[in-house]
Amino acid sequence: MPINGPEDLREITRGSEVEVTQLKPGKLQGSIRHIGIGNLGISVGQFSSEIRSKGPLHRENVVLGTHLASEGRALHWWEETRPGDVAIFPPMSTPMRSMAAVRTIW
Repeated sequence: MPINGPEDLREITRGSEVEVTQLKPGKLQGSIRHIGIGNLGISVGQFSSEIRSKGPLHRENVVLGTHLASEGRALHWWEETRPGDVAIFPPMSTPMRSMAAVRTIW
């Protein structure tokens, strides 16, 4: 699925409803792919501009995420993350995330 603006990242993982704010001017572009295998959902994406997102990544399921790469700082719950870091988000948790142009998997 192509990303052509912040509104395209509302469902950053299948079932999420996050608020996304673009932090720098310019066109936000990228792509996101959702894959389902039984009860396991995989979302892989990349985007071109710094964003801030807020809201639950899933209402019912635990979300396991890993940071693959970024062109700048990436923060989760105000802690800096680096490529290779893994985060666990409980159902209905509302982490505050701030990411530079990033490639990530959730």
